[in-house]
Amino acid sequence: MKPTPSALLVCLLSLLTPVLVPGADKPPAPAAAPADLWTALKVCTYDNRAVLYAGLPGLADHVDAQIAALNAKRTTMGAKNISTQAWDFAMQELARSRIHLMSSSDDLINADRENWDQLKDQVGLAWVRTQDACGKVKASTTN
Repeated sequence: MKPTPSALLVCLLSLLTPVLVPGADKPPAPAAAPADLWTALKVCTYDNRAVLYAGLPGLADHVDAQIAALNAKRTTMGAKNISTQAWDFAMQELARSRIHLMSSSDDLINADRENWDQLKDQVGLAWVRTQDACGKVKASTTN
């Protein structure tokens, strides 16, 4: 799949936003549309891999912000006498999926032209896994 020039522009602009917009260097809030984070990066080819590499920390930062928000909610659950068993189980999966995302990202950084697409797809799947796991944690804390 060859990215269109407009897709490459979106990818580049998403990385330049912190430089061009004061205060935009903060990690995105968990309420942001997380699919857009990966969508902007997945169009990057091997030839413009530096753009994708620069965007990978943003994925981890977003997951970390989601985890921090969920941990804050978790602290209030005990005070309300809400059972946390389902939350704890779902949170373990989120932690494992974050580790998988980081590992896949590390593998992608070492990719060559032959395995670039496969390893990039693995990062995409790991990203989806983190977002699914985050959704399960949220669903377990709707009490």
